[in-house]
Order: sequence, then structure tokens, then C-alpha cells
Amino acid sequence: MSKDNVDFELTPFRKKATEKTKTINKAYYKKMDWDRLEIEKAWATKNVLKDVPFPVIKPNDSLLPVWNLKRYEFLEEEDIPNTVHPKLWEQGKLNLHAGLFQATKNIFQVRGYDLANLSLVRGKTG
Repeated sequence: MSKDNVDFELTPFRKKATEKTKTINKAYYKKMDWDRLEIEKAWATKNVLKDVPFPVIKPNDSLLPVWNLKRYEFLEEEDIPNTVHPKLWEQGKLNLHAGLFQATKNIFQVRGYDLANLSLVRGKTG
């Protein structure tokens, strides 16, 4: 990679936000509907039957996990950095709730064990 493109190099370390990114994220933070976010938080935790905080799933014969929600625990511990859009940060926090939930009388969901949810429907025959 040439010297001129050093800023575009991929790295596991956080880079500083540009002034434009800081300005955009600060402006969006100020206009976010925080009351609506509280409603979304309530929905994300509503009707929990079994709470499983920060599950880590790894095969018995492996040291490396195949799913590790604990890696995202920092979302609850840190303030929103100016490198991240505030809504994206808050959405990430909503995804941390894991366990078994009852969506309706006959619909249940397993959440937090992947980026997708598993929905179970109880029918009249099973």
C-alpha cells in the first residue's frame, strides 16, 4: 500500500473520527428521540422467560467460541465514541439481550445466540 493510502489500511485498532464524522454524530445525538429509545429498550426486554446474560458458545473440543456475546459487553460500559453513529451504538446495546422470550401467547423467541432470532410457534397439535 502506498504512503498516500495509509489512512485506509485495515487495522483492529480504533482510528480517530474525522471532524466531519464528529460533527454528524454529535448533531444526530442531539436530535435522537431518547423517549422512543426507552420504549425500544422496554420492548427488547419484555416478556423474558429465561434471561441468559452474555452467552458464550463453544464446542467442547475447541478453545475458540463460535458465538461470544460477552465480547460486546463494552457497549453497556462505555460512552458512545465519536467514531460511531449514536443510533448504531444504541441498536447494538438492544442486541445484547439474550434468552427465551414470549412474543405472544403461542409465539416464543430465542434471542441473542446469533444475529438472527429463532421463533417457535405453539400449534394446536404441538
